[in-house]
Amino acid sequence: MGTVKAAEKNPKTNSAQKPKKRAEGSSQARFGDATRGLLASPDAHGAASKAVEELPRLLETIPAFTGRSWAVATVMRAILDSEREVDEFAGAAASVVAELARDNVIRAGARRAVLDVEMLEAAAVAQALGSRAKNAGEIASRRRRKGDLLGVPVNNRYLYPAFQFDLARQHVVVAVQQVNHLLGAAEDPWGVASWWVGANGRLRGARPMDIASTDPDTVMAAAQSIVAPIG
Repeated sequence: MGTVKAAEKNPKTNSAQKPKKRAEGSSQARFGDATRGLLASPDAHGAASKAVEELPRLLETIPAFTGRSWAVATVMRAILDSEREVDEFAGAAASVVAELARDNVIRAGARRAVLDVEMLEAAAVAQALGSRAKNAGEIASRRRRKGDLLGVPVNNRYLYPAFQFDLARQHVVVAVQQVNHLLGAAEDPWGVASWWVGANGRLRGARPMDIASTDPDTVMAAAQSIVAPIG
C-alpha cells in the first residue's frame, strides 16, 4: 500500500510510464495481428515458416524483446523443423505399416493355397515310401532336412504335400526331389510350396505340382528360370 501511495504522489512517474505501456501494448497488438494473419493460411507449415522469418522484425517492436528477438526466432525455427521431421517420419511409418499389411495379406493367401492341397503327416510319408521302420516319423524328417522332401511347419509339426510321392513305386517323384533341392525347400519351405501350388506362366498357367510326373523336363526348366543368374 505504501508503494502505491508514493507512486500516486509522483505525477511525473505516472505520466512517463503510461505512454510506455500504451506503446508496448500497441506493439504487442500489432505482433498478435501479424502472426494471426500469417498463420491463417491452410498451409500450416508454409505459414509457420513465413511467421518465423517475420518474427525478429515483429519482436523488435516490443521493448521487452529488443535485442533478443533473434534468440526467440531461432528457438521457434528449431521447433518448426522438429515438427516437420516428426510429420515426415509419421508419414513414412504409415507407408511402411501399409506395405507390411499388404505383405501379410499376400503371405496369408499363399499359405492358404498351400494348405488347400492334400497333405500327409510324417507317419503317412513313411508308409507312402514303403518304410516299415519303427520310428516312422524320422524317415520324413530326415528326407526333409536333406532337402529331398518339402515339408511345411504347421502347429508344431510338419505336413508334406502328397503330390511329391509316387505311391505305385513308393518313392519321391524324381522331378519333385530335384526341384526341391534346386529351389531350397529345406531353407524356404513356404516359398517353395507356393511355387509348386501356384499357376505358372512358363507352364501356360498350369501348376508345377500337376505336371511334375508327366512333364518333368518342363517343370525343371521353369524352376531353373528362377535361379538362373541375370545377365
